[in-house]
Amino acid sequence: MDADKTERKSWKNKFGGNSKFKGDVVEQLFIARAMQEGYYCLKNVSSVGPIDCCIHNNIIYHFVDVKSI
Repeated sequence: MDADKTERKSWKNKFGGNSKFKGDVVEQLFIARAMQEGYYCLKNVSSVGPIDCCIHNNIIYHFVDVKSI
């Protein structure tokens, strides 16, 4: 896990003060990780609202605001 934390810190520095771009990247990383764990991901169409995506594994549904994780 320590290597994973180091990797996250290094790419965050590349985006500087552009918080919207950083948020987009974090959201895509979250979706990729959820898919690796076997979840289906349904991404929100609108950028306005409390939910960024819905993930599910045919049993449990999670409504996620990625920026609050």
